[in-house]
Amino acid sequence: MNGDLCLTKRGPQPGYMFLFDMRGVKFGHLTRVSLSSLRKFFQYVQEAMPVRMRAIHVLNTEPVLDKLMVLIRPFMDKKFFDMLKFHNKNEDLEKFYETVVPRSSLPPDYGGTLPDTQTLHKKCMQQLQLMEPYFKAEEEQRLLRYRTRKGRRPWKGHSRISISTKDLVFLSER
Repeated sequence: MNGDLCLTKRGPQPGYMFLFDMRGVKFGHLTRVSLSSLRKFFQYVQEAMPVRMRAIHVLNTEPVLDKLMVLIRPFMDKKFFDMLKFHNKNEDLEKFYETVVPRSSLPPDYGGTLPDTQTLHKKCMQQLQLMEPYFKAEEEQRLLRYRTRKGRRPWKGHSRISISTKDLVFLSER
């Protein structure tokens, strides 16, 4: 949904950089992630996401990341794996700010000058809620294509999953 929001608001860009914060992630979190979910996530990110990725930076990494990489490496293409850059929690990020992402593009939680993360989250949620008609129309298109291809009811074998409290709904395979 955020990808759709960016494409709608800004149009296509030459490439996207993703930042993931691993602060607070412990080994116990790994036990809650199924391998099939990881496989589906990486398949989507590598093959179906409608954006070109330039880099993926993982901030505040812990030693548990090595164990996570053993789990997810089989699901990644070499090109995708090579995009990953890890920054441990004790690393000085000055070079990162100079060469990768300027401070003006980050919230204060990450040494930047943008508004705080809570404020940015609220703004993003408001923008997503404004796009609710778009998401509903897209869902109707998917249902129509599904009916046409399968010749059966749209929800047979599928379930609705509510993504937010504002009824932004998508199809999910059971």
